[in-house]
Amino acid sequence: MPSVLKIYGERNTGTNYLSQLVALNLPQVRLLPGVVPRWLQLFFPRAEAPRDLYFQWTFKRNLGWKHAMAPTAEQLAHVAYSPQDLYFVT
Repeated sequence: MPSVLKIYGERNTGTNYLSQLVALNLPQVRLLPGVVPRWLQLFFPRAEAPRDLYFQWTFKRNLGWKHAMAPTAEQLAHVAYSPQDLYFVT
């Protein structure tokens, strides 16, 4: 099974660039999204509440927003990924 990678970082720290580098150079790695889908951005361009709700509802699949804190061990116990395959970059 390929590794799963989640990138966390503050704004303007190169997370988008790093995501692109991983996608181009490590095709076997599954990169978890850190931003809301385009359709949500179009409907709620500047609203934070819908983004927060989206990541709350989808946490098990994407491990939250890329600008959030990395999840705790307790939170990771309920995700859809094996701990042996899950990696973080901050």
